[in-house]
Amino acid sequence: MNEKIELKLSEGDDKSVFLVDPNQLNVIFEVLMLSDNTANKLEIAKSKYVKPDLLKLLIEDDNALVVLAAGSNPKLPQDLIRSYSFSKDAVIRKAIASNESAKLNILHRLAKDENMEVRTAVAGNKSTQEYILSIMVNDDYNLVRLNIAKNPNTNKGLLERLSKDKDYYVREAAFERLRKMDGNSLGGDTGKTLDE
Repeated sequence: MNEKIELKLSEGDDKSVFLVDPNQLNVIFEVLMLSDNTANKLEIAKSKYVKPDLLKLLIEDDNALVVLAAGSNPKLPQDLIRSYSFSKDAVIRKAIASNESAKLNILHRLAKDENMEVRTAVAGNKSTQEYILSIMVNDDYNLVRLNIAKNPNTNKGLLERLSKDKDYYVREAAFERLRKMDGNSLGGDTGKTLDE
């Protein structure tokens, strides 16, 4: 029996779900691209079955959500990840910064990007390694530091540092991660255990 995948299509307010043969999916995607329906483009951009040439078209779409979905799709080829990481468009750089297939040298460069949203995406990327996160820990923007606190690659030393951050939400996120690491019951900002 042939494998079928679920394809969600939108037309206005109507949404339909179809079971499609994966071998025919990119032909369907190409036809849907002609319709200029943003919801359909978004589904295509997120698909693990989409061909790289369609991702290249989608990353240059007018809709920021489509651009973000296409740029962060792990199926985007490395040569496109690299070239788009130099884009003048901050939305495209943000998409690349959130792509878990991006190489470390690209994430390292984007960690120093002038745009806060790009740096926030790098800080939240699960592929961003500890040494890059340690460079970013003093970022002026609390959302960057918050994503560092939430990133699974952030080590205990950085989390302890972030637990003293000037921003309440950064401190709480760091305390939450430390609690999970230590398996104890630190009491957030109070420094008390729940037993006290």
